[in-house]
Amino acid sequence: MILDDGILKIYKVVPKKTKTGKPTKKLKHLVDAWYGIINTSISEYYDAKQADVDIELRVEILQNKEVTSKNIIVIDKEQYNVGRVYHGLDEDGIPITDITLEKVVEKI
Repeated sequence: MILDDGILKIYKVVPKKTKTGKPTKKLKHLVDAWYGIINTSISEYYDAKQADVDIELRVEILQNKEVTSKNIIVIDKEQYNVGRVYHGLDEDGIPITDITLEKVVEKI
C-alpha cells in the first residue's frame, strides 16, 4: 500500500437549524488521513452506472472503522459523498479502508 497521493479530510454531516428554525446541515471535521488512489475496474464502474451512481474516485486509507457511507470527504477543496466503504486487509495484510467516492452536486 502506498498512501502518497495526498491528505483527505473526513467529515460527519450534523443536522442543524437556522435562526428561523429551518433544518440545515453542517460538516463536523473528524480526521485527516493520507490516501492512495485505486484504479476502478470496468465491471465496478458499470455496476455503479446500473445503480445510477457516478463513481468519481476510489481511494484507500489506513483502516478507520469510523468511516461510513454517511460521511463527506474533501480532497483538494472538492467534496465527495462516500458511496461504498470496505474495511479489510490489503495484499500485504495491512488493515485498510477502501472508499468509493461520488462527486457532491450540492455542497454542504
